[in-house]
Amino acid sequence: MKVAICDDSEQDIADLKEKLLKIIEGQIENCEINVYTDVTKFLKEIHTISFDGIFLDIDMPQMTGIQAAQRVREALPDVGLVFVSSCESMVFEAIKTTPLRFIRKARLEEELEEAVTALLNRYHSLKNYYDFCVNGNTVRLKLSEIYYFESAKHYVKIKTLQEDYMVRAKMADLEQIFNEKGFVRVQSG
Repeated sequence: MKVAICDDSEQDIADLKEKLLKIIEGQIENCEINVYTDVTKFLKEIHTISFDGIFLDIDMPQMTGIQAAQRVREALPDVGLVFVSSCESMVFEAIKTTPLRFIRKARLEEELEEAVTALLNRYHSLKNYYDFCVNGNTVRLKLSEIYYFESAKHYVKIKTLQEDYMVRAKMADLEQIFNEKGFVRVQSG
């Protein structure tokens, strides 16, 4: 699971990260938390890193968290977005970006655990997806939309209803990954 925290306060980031790690510990095997104090850098990285959850402050100097959330939604429409803010009056404006939760910084202790539980539930339900590296970009595909994999020299073609994707991979490696997800290799060679 990949999580991002974007807040202009390094202290708030450190507090949130520490509390997140305590809550997540033992609930999920791998959790990578990336932190950002610069919203511009964060917005550049959402195009190369496929985050499962984003904790975003609203009151930041370069742009508001709501403006950033609108850009996040364009790049990652399914991401679990959680606002963590002191600007309680902005909750109704924040709803327009369909956040998973809105946590008040003054009540972080009480509200964080429930938000993380909701985020983990969302993450587990999205395990029906798989991230592929296509031309240096991460593409998340729903497993039910993948028709088949086909070997093509040093690449594997992923056939879906909307589009075909070429990934540099070995069929044997994909077979190991997707065998437990209900895919069966019907031909070799």
